[in-house]
Amino acid sequence: MMERERSTDARKALSLLEEGRTDEARALLGNAADPSALAMRLHAVLTNRRPVAGYGEAGARFGPDDADDPDTPAVRTLDHVLRASEALRSGHTETLVAEARAARADAPDHPWLLLNVGSVLQAAYRFTGRPALRAEALETLAAVADRTDRPHTAVAARALLGNIHMMHGAFHRALDRCEAALALATATGLADHPAAAMGHQFRGYVLYEWNRLDEAAGALKRAWSLAGPERRGVASGVARMLARVEATRGRQDEADRWLGRLERIVAEPMTLRNREWLAAVQAGRSLGPGDLKAVDAWMTTYDYRPDALLEMSDAAIRARLHEIDTVLTLLEATRQWPALRTVAPKVAGAAGTERAWYAVRAHSAEAVALAAEGRHDPADVALGRALELGAPGGFVRAFLDGSPLRRTLLERAASASAPGAALHHARAVLASDSSGSPAPAALTPAQMDVLRRVADGGSNRAVARELGVSVSTVRTHLRAIFRRLDAASRTEAVARGRALGIL
Repeated sequence: MMERERSTDARKALSLLEEGRTDEARALLGNAADPSALAMRLHAVLTNRRPVAGYGEAGARFGPDDADDPDTPAVRTLDHVLRASEALRSGHTETLVAEARAARADAPDHPWLLLNVGSVLQAAYRFTGRPALRAEALETLAAVADRTDRPHTAVAARALLGNIHMMHGAFHRALDRCEAALALATATGLADHPAAAMGHQFRGYVLYEWNRLDEAAGALKRAWSLAGPERRGVASGVARMLARVEATRGRQDEADRWLGRLERIVAEPMTLRNREWLAAVQAGRSLGPGDLKAVDAWMTTYDYRPDALLEMSDAAIRARLHEIDTVLTLLEATRQWPALRTVAPKVAGAAGTERAWYAVRAHSAEAVALAAEGRHDPADVALGRALELGAPGGFVRAFLDGSPLRRTLLERAASASAPGAALHHARAVLASDSSGSPAPAALTPAQMDVLRRVADGGSNRAVARELGVSVSTVRTHLRAIFRRLDAASRTEAVARGRALGIL
């Protein structure tokens, strides 16, 4: 009788999760506090097994109970998801990849399960930078994102799609996905639901990179209020980014408060990388009072010394790009030019075009080191590589955050006589920095096509005919152009485009 009741509870919980009624599913399964704990509890009910003590540590497994374990797609999927999560916690990247892919192979057509599978595939892509994993994560989450009959999971899936595009450096697609997530949340009465938190979170990340600081702060604070500190995955990322936003806005006391919140949230870090990530944040914070010993201690503790980085494989660097970007930042801040000049190209090569933002940071850091040593021509070449790679994503803060030499290099690039993507993007970054307006590269290629034809005097109907799209599509592009260039009319958008050097 008890076994039958447990099986009924499991089926009912899956049904509740499919309908987005997560709180009811948690109550049915013993009030599991977060998605990971909920997956564990659901797995225990489905299989009549109990998690052993110490779950989440290396080697932890599930212990058997009295009944035989059922072999169903849902159970197998959860097995793989939980093992992938365990590998993420313990830092075993290849196990994470294998279990995430196995989960995808076994997953039934169930939105909540597919959302969890897409989440671990996203993590696998983050720590490997493999294009195939990006494609698998996008395909898995797209199957959920279009299920508007299940809005809770669809909203979360759209936000995760935005995050994957952002990790790849496709910031326009990322913003579009986040805005689609928030539009669906609003349309289905979920605007004030925690499901919408990630949409605001990743939207805030993009807006910060585009130097739209007030909008970024608003989006991130909205994410914080919806998620609450108990949802640590969202809360930790939001607190870290708000600390950066507030520091950039010159509000150091507020930045310190957000760093304090971050440290409390991850007092018991969720993953191995999370522990190194928090240590990196703390090391960067120590630069304020000039505590270079703390910086050296961090590099030694986690073996991020320049000579060690030069010996790292590309795969090892890709697994730690966030922390290694902090290494570059610290080397730049402490004016260790020879070390920065040799390490930065290694990082840029490992990141490649697949993790474009990190490659841009590394190329621009190399340019700073070369310029500081008086090697101006190779510095211009390195910055040109960064500008060409950063233009499609509209990166701004990637070029501005760091040594004052960065602005000097940008001004040299902006005054070059030869036209090209590097010239236009250097001017865009400088214009955004001085005006606080979105960079012109925040327009997608399709939006640029429309803006050019409008600048040539084309009507909506003429533009639609030339591009082979509907008039409605042209109007949609124009609304996005107005929003992203802070313009109120076609004339103003064209004037803004010409002032910023993109027309």
